[in-house]
Amino acid sequence: MIPEIKKYMLENWEKIESNHSLPRDISFLGIPGAGEGGTVTFLLFIDSKKDPIYALKIYRDDHFPLRVKTERIVLKKLALIPSLASTVPNLVIDKSFLGKDRTIIQNILKGEAMEVKIGANNLPPNKMIKKHFELVNDWLIKLGENTYSNELKKNDFHSIINTAKNIFYFSKEENRFIKKIENNINNLISYGSVIEHGDFCRQNILMTEESGRTIINIIDWSDCKNNGIPIADLITFLATYLLKLRKKIGVGGLIETFEFTFFQPNPYSTHIWKVINKYINHFKILIPDLPYLLGVILLRQACDDYNKLQYASMHGTLPGFTLSLVESEKDNIEDVIKRTPWFYLFQTLVKHYKSIPSLSKNIRV
Repeated sequence: MIPEIKKYMLENWEKIESNHSLPRDISFLGIPGAGEGGTVTFLLFIDSKKDPIYALKIYRDDHFPLRVKTERIVLKKLALIPSLASTVPNLVIDKSFLGKDRTIIQNILKGEAMEVKIGANNLPPNKMIKKHFELVNDWLIKLGENTYSNELKKNDFHSIINTAKNIFYFSKEENRFIKKIENNINNLISYGSVIEHGDFCRQNILMTEESGRTIINIIDWSDCKNNGIPIADLITFLATYLLKLRKKIGVGGLIETFEFTFFQPNPYSTHIWKVINKYINHFKILIPDLPYLLGVILLRQACDDYNKLQYASMHGTLPGFTLSLVESEKDNIEDVIKRTPWFYLFQTLVKHYKSIPSLSKNIRV
């Protein structure tokens, strides 16, 4: 595949690239990435230049047939939105190779991955939190404004719930909460849909300076959704912002960090709810519906993670978190991969969701 891509690019260079003259050679540097993602990425270099000019993403097989197609569709749509086009990857070549639609060639975006440093009280400094949260929220509001539609239907939410029921075991309390979600689906679909990144975590957010101001560029759209759930990307970002900094590892540390972030009154959760309130006020999402919207988001993430972990299990590339559960729980792999981090977060939401109105109502945007 790579020789074919190289040959095509050299033969069609003038159509592809206007900033660089025809190179003598194109070289490829492979970056494996996460095994459960099912992709491998190559950076493309021309001649003796030190910086790559393109990135080639290859989906290793047909296990996730819709992901590459969805990514192409979403990136094409975003390329047509002037206020967003420069902040997301643009397709350099809209062509499949070797008869397989498993490749994406895109430009390289500037910036460094969003980094978090620990300050007082084992938390990032307030100034850093405020800056990061404002940059992300403003970008996601812009994304929502420019990609809003009414494409999500009742069946989309029922499909998520039914898939989750077929995978996971739920307690009586969790089933009661799921029933409340089902009873409120009409409200949830009334908030419409937006293009969703699907993995809106710090490592996929690049920060850079442009004309004296900080901007963010968003990379790795492998899990994007053409008709996604409003606020899903924001919740993913907020839920994972502190996870890699937690002192306590394993399931206990995961749940503790999630509770501290969303359900315990503290200076950090005040920042969290300010940014959530700004988003839901902008898109007129009502507080009583928020727990059920979060529930669907967490269930869908848990199902997606389960499918990826199944794939990783078949290829011997399970991540460390899952392998540690296999060892600590002394359970079989099939049962362990059902306990994805997002499933634990869903369980935690069910325990605390009644506190959401009181946490959010007194915080002004």
